[in-house]
Amino acid sequence: MNPVHTLAAPHPPERAAAGRPRPIVLGWGTAVPGHRYRQAELAEHLSRPLDPRLARRLKAAFRGSRVETRHSVLPDFRAGVTNPVLFDGAEPTTAQRLTVFRLRAPGLAEEAARAALEQGAVGPQRVTHLLFVTCTGFSAPGPDRELVLRLGLSPSVRRVLIGFQGCSAGIVGLRTAAEIVRGDSSAVVLVVSCELSSLHFQQNLKEGDLRGHALFADGAGAAVVAASDRARGRQNGVRLELGAGSSLLLPDSERDMTWDVEDTGFRMGLSSRVPDALAAGLPAHVRGITRGTRVRHWAIHPGGPAILAHVAQCLGEPLESLDAAAEVLRTCGNMSSATIFFVLERMAGDAAPGDGVAMAFGPGLTVESLAFRVAEDS
Repeated sequence: MNPVHTLAAPHPPERAAAGRPRPIVLGWGTAVPGHRYRQAELAEHLSRPLDPRLARRLKAAFRGSRVETRHSVLPDFRAGVTNPVLFDGAEPTTAQRLTVFRLRAPGLAEEAARAALEQGAVGPQRVTHLLFVTCTGFSAPGPDRELVLRLGLSPSVRRVLIGFQGCSAGIVGLRTAAEIVRGDSSAVVLVVSCELSSLHFQQNLKEGDLRGHALFADGAGAAVVAASDRARGRQNGVRLELGAGSSLLLPDSERDMTWDVEDTGFRMGLSSRVPDALAAGLPAHVRGITRGTRVRHWAIHPGGPAILAHVAQCLGEPLESLDAAAEVLRTCGNMSSATIFFVLERMAGDAAPGDGVAMAFGPGLTVESLAFRVAEDS
């Protein structure tokens, strides 16, 4: 195996260059769509067209997922539904699935974005940059343009699309927002992630689809990032200061997690090697991130229960230290890039002051990390 390379190993927040603006999160927002499914209900529905052997394996994957409920923009997965949106007979085409994304994503993204702006007491016209993150749908013009209109952002807001980077892209969005603020202390960056994973459920399931179908769900997350001297009107007693980011590309792992565009939607490939591949590469990566700093908070993307267990072992932490991630997985499933916003929002709401690291994993295999600090509001 080739050596593992860590790129741009971050300094903790307190070691940032003197005089540079300190990026902080002024407000968080999260949203899930209204169709809430119990895991057993989804397993029963999705197993119906399968042969008995594959149906048994799918139900076993669902039982082992540690997910209890998930959400979807679709009413299609409930017994007796009379008006399914996509899954009504033949396997939907990619074009049909992306049409639903174009119609349904803006509303969910708007809900999360409005919550973040409201919590941060930030007027829409103050937003200078809009970063939109997704890997589950594309159109041009896309949801980013729709958000400008729905939220009342300035028509001159600078828009950036972060696309098709999978679950790790939420960290990429937050890291990019922090870098913008460090370069321009007047910047107010709205990061919005919206993922409609359920649009890509496959009726003609293959063996490799089972893990993804047992985990993925729909959701949106948002954050408002600005320089620390712009913090006003805070509604809680803590704030999150963002440090530097780090990227790790694991060798010999390019087929362990994939996200391919096919004629009938996007297809997730998720091998059983992912936890072991992460375990092999994470210890050196974590040492490069922390550099001897005591990390009090770990915000880990809950890719699945095996990933959380392996990550905890690599960190030398009890599994209970990842309770925020486990709770998001249990109640919402894996919402791809949006999931880390749910984890960080739960953690920041009542966390004690101290240093932290957020971490998520994407195709490649890629590990994206971001140092942060929970600080008392001044």
